Amino acid sequence: MSAVFDNYLDTLLQDSAPAAPPSVPIEAPPPAAAAPSAAPARPPAAPASSAPPARPSTASIPPTAAPHPNIAPPFPPSEKPPQAAAERWLIFHLTGQNYALKVAELQEVLAWQAPTTVPQAPSNVLGLIHRRGTVVAVIDIRPTLGLPLDSRPPEGAMVLLPAGLALAVDAIGDVFVPGADEQPPPSVGRHTPAIRGLSHHGGKSIILLHAAALAVAAAKGGMELA
Repeated sequence: MSAVFDNYLDTLLQDSAPAAPPSVPIEAPPPAAAAPSAAPARPPAAPASSAPPARPSTASIPPTAAPHPNIAPPFPPSEKPPQAAAERWLIFHLTGQNYALKVAELQEVLAWQAPTTVPQAPSNVLGLIHRRGTVVAVIDIRPTLGLPLDSRPPEGAMVLLPAGLALAVDAIGDVFVPGADEQPPPSVGRHTPAIRGLSHHGGKSIILLHAAALAVAAAKGGMELA
């Protein structure tokens, strides 16, 4: 009888006990994200200073060389350098006068050599010479320039023109560039078209000539009046 009562009590206790809550599956937490790498630490800023920045050392910079006292500049500051060869002129001397021809209009300058005389040639043709396989007539340009013929023909040098004429002169002078003082030929009196104008060099007057007009006038054997 007591055993049955005990079993009855156990049944009542089990029925009256609160039911256990249903079990809920517990999910595993997600893996933790990798922490970002820390930025490299910057060096601490230098404290502000009122002192000026240091200048770079000039020990490796060579100093500018000063001009040598014995070396003068090629041209004085007040003068312009020589211009192109087309504007340079060659001075030659003839019967006490100074003339000049443009260098660009000349072929070459030759030392004097006795030309071979030609019978019945014009009086201003002194003779012929051979130059590099070419026969060249040597011309006395004194009649063309209106110079006196009271002395022997010039026998100092020859100025060879592209026209195939060699002009007989007393001597060869300097090469120069006419300045702003160049003047046109006089408009009155007798003169040849071969005269371009007047200039000065070394304190002397220089008569500038046109080479082509001089060759034409010399070939005709006398002075042409303008």
